[in-house]
Amino acid sequence: MLIKNSILRLEGVHNKTLIVDDSILVEGSFNWLSAVRDESNPFFRLETSIVLTGEEAKKNILLAKNDLQIS
Repeated sequence: MLIKNSILRLEGVHNKTLIVDDSILVEGSFNWLSAVRDESNPFFRLETSIVLTGEEAKKNILLAKNDLQIS
């Protein structure tokens, strides 16, 4: 389900959120430090993330912080 201009919090979904200086928001399943990048490896998985910047990122970062009660 795609919901435009909002963050949907779901239970049981394993994802990562990366916030950079309140101006870049990266949301997705990619394992930044442990991803297997060799497609022939049996543990290779297709992962994906989205990147928001500018005003759209700022708005969604504020929503995420409020949802998690982070200041």
